[in-house]
Amino acid sequence: MLEQSDELPDNPARRDAVLTNTLHSLARSGVGKSIKIHRNDGWHNNHWGLIVMVIPSGGRPCWLIEYPDGATDVFPVSLQFGEAPDTNSYSLR
Repeated sequence: MLEQSDELPDNPARRDAVLTNTLHSLARSGVGKSIKIHRNDGWHNNHWGLIVMVIPSGGRPCWLIEYPDGATDVFPVSLQFGEAPDTNSYSLR
């Protein structure tokens, strides 16, 4: 995960490569962890689920989440911990 003090390369192509690698690394590190999504739409809001794998969706890595009741969800991985691109937030443990 990038910290504010981390410097990104000035070259746009190199910067994109660094961000992409960081995003994929974050995605892989989440597999096997529990996740609680604080959703705007209320579906499975604040229920703990298990990240079972990383899958591509919409051109970005996403987590496939399985809930204890058998429901599944696809949630986009975000570089900003606790914030997803669509303003939903999440917690990992």
